[in-house]
Amino acid sequence: MISISDNSLFCCYCGCKFNPLNKGKVKTIDHLIPVSKGGANRSCNKKNCCKHCNTQKGDLLLQDFLILVTESPLSFYEKNNRVENIKYLIDYVNSAGEKVFRHKEKYGWYERRYLNLNPINEVK
Repeated sequence: MISISDNSLFCCYCGCKFNPLNKGKVKTIDHLIPVSKGGANRSCNKKNCCKHCNTQKGDLLLQDFLILVTESPLSFYEKNNRVENIKYLIDYVNSAGEKVFRHKEKYGWYERRYLNLNPINEVK
C-alpha cells in the first residue's frame, strides 16, 4: 500500500521508487482531482508520482484512471498493485471532501456523479 505523505520516495500510483537517472521514474507532482476538473491547487490535492504515471493519467479523475488501468495489458502483480493504490487514493479523495476542490459547486458535481448522492433519485 502507498503512503499519502507528500515527501514519499515512491509513486502514489505504481509504487516505483523515484530514480532521477531513469526518465520515466522521475518524481513529478500530480493533482488527484485535476485543476481542469475543478481540483484545488492545495497540498491535500497534490501527490508525488512518477512521470510515466502522471503522463498516463493526464487530466483523468481517479475513477476514470482506474478503468484505464484495469483495461491495460499489465502483468497481474503490476495491475493489482496499481488498482489497490488508486482505490486507496479514491477513498482518500472521498473522505477529504470539498477541500480537494476549488469551488463547492465542483465538489457537488463530483459528489453526485461518483458518490451517488443525487437528491433527484432519492426515494420518497
